[in-house]
Amino acid sequence: MQHQKIPLLATLLAVPFLITACLSSDDSSTGGDTGQMSLAVTDAPVDDAERVLVRFTSVELRPVEGEPVVYEFDDVRTIDLLAQQGSDHEWLFEDHEVPAGEYEQIRLHLEPGGLSDGPPASVLGTTSTIEFPDRTPSPLAVPSGLQTGLKLVSGFVVPADGEASLTVDFDLRKAITRPKGEPWVANDYYFLRPALRLVDNTEVGHLEGEIDPDLVDANNDACTGGNAVYVFDDPEQDPRDIRDENGDPVTTALVKQTEESAAEGTETWAYRVGFLTAGTYRIAFTCDAERDDPEEADDLNFQSEAAVTIEAGETTQQNL
Repeated sequence: MQHQKIPLLATLLAVPFLITACLSSDDSSTGGDTGQMSLAVTDAPVDDAERVLVRFTSVELRPVEGEPVVYEFDDVRTIDLLAQQGSDHEWLFEDHEVPAGEYEQIRLHLEPGGLSDGPPASVLGTTSTIEFPDRTPSPLAVPSGLQTGLKLVSGFVVPADGEASLTVDFDLRKAITRPKGEPWVANDYYFLRPALRLVDNTEVGHLEGEIDPDLVDANNDACTGGNAVYVFDDPEQDPRDIRDENGDPVTTALVKQTEESAAEGTETWAYRVGFLTAGTYRIAFTCDAERDDPEEADDLNFQSEAAVTIEAGETTQQNL
């Protein structure tokens, strides 16, 4: 196994995505001091899906003290999360003036929609969708409730006369589940749960590498399907499945054959993980990821693993 550092190619100081929105807040919570804040979204993907279209209506910032700060979009923002993998990201807003101070929570609100036959669907359904090959798009529902939104409890600070640049990482492997019972099954709903993590863009690096072709499910009879790299924040962690509890991976990444190798008739299988806070991690490859149900324990086989150190502002290469 080999690893090396290369310069970070995808800078987070990209040309801003210009949007028009309105901001409402109570300045009494901060004494009138303000700072600049930028917020982006990225994605740890899920098996098989082609698109996950999430339709945002507003972002709510909750300070430790004082009234919430609400950033409302003039038009619904539709973002395909599956297009934001690895170091790719899209800004929800950028360089916006907000009250300075300590914040404890971010809530992402989605456009309501879906069934109209009363609770629970009418208060949980959204116009957001997940798309699979050769199927009609399936609607997404927020099990925590549309009023609450997708809630991320993670503290951050907007310094007075300073800047805070943050990214919300959607871990779709953990976030998207298939609900049981009616009316969900009859209407082909999926749940979009708040499986989110917040990172400071000034403190992150990225990770990428190749996987031995003999390990992937296309070439390995021991696999049940689903090539993925799991990333654990404890470098001594024994790799395991997602269980919605301590010890879960901080994020995951799909392993795919590169377009170049497919066109050439060769086999190069690669992965990309973005927005990892600087530190040392345990990474592990499995070809059983399709059967990882975040709501129960699953016995996944991990074929290769390694410890890897991430440094802020760099992309680390680690092959497995």
